[in-house]
Amino acid sequence: MVTSSKIFVESDSVWYCNALVGEKKLSTFLSCLSKAAGFSQIYTNYSIRATGSSILLTSMVGPSQAIAVTRHKSVQKCMSKRQ
Repeated sequence: MVTSSKIFVESDSVWYCNALVGEKKLSTFLSCLSKAAGFSQIYTNYSIRATGSSILLTSMVGPSQAIAVTRHKSVQKCMSKRQ
């Protein structure tokens, strides 16, 4: 897993390191990033997946292609996220 390095210098061409990231860090990463960046709303892993699913389903991509990308277990579950 790629993570940011602890010391960041703007002139460095590499700002990440190859290191393991824990499950808790991954599960809270987007919400922590949203707060740190001062976004108007807090994004979660689920909200990003749901948004991506909706975008795929409203574009010219069919439900079977959408579930291949989102990894929903069925077309019905993928479609239910759309409402």
